[in-house]
Amino acid sequence: MTTTTKTATVTPAQRKALAKIAGGNVVALLRGEAGFTTINGNAERTLHDRGLIEAVKVMTRTRTVCGTAMTYDVKVWVLTPAGRAALGVVSSTVATENTRAHQVRAIGRQHTDDAAPMGECTVCGVVGEWNALTILLPNGYGCAGRPVFDY
Repeated sequence: MTTTTKTATVTPAQRKALAKIAGGNVVALLRGEAGFTTINGNAERTLHDRGLIEAVKVMTRTRTVCGTAMTYDVKVWVLTPAGRAALGVVSSTVATENTRAHQVRAIGRQHTDDAAPMGECTVCGVVGEWNALTILLPNGYGCAGRPVFDY
């Protein structure tokens, strides 16, 4: 007997949460951490249960409560391959250690007669031809890791 895996649909709220996670710096399962953003707890749980996101440790912090020091790990959400597929995001190939991969999603075509689709990096927001964004040459510009005008 052969079983096939049916791809579950992603709701608009879950898609919005996935896009926010693709942008980075979304704290996992914690609230009130300075310098991080959060997503809705219900979306967080659902996306994690479906295997679309996973938590990755980024640092360890120490907090003093009532004179007792407590050490805890700070984790952020990252997209799994299934999460990137659900969002329609493709990682670019990185040819050198000096370039960082774009997380590209298709946004259509520049002109109706163009054979090449256009893409947009979900992290830095740069828009360009699909091939230019997904295949980084040795001297190509990779992702800045932050939105273009977010300085």
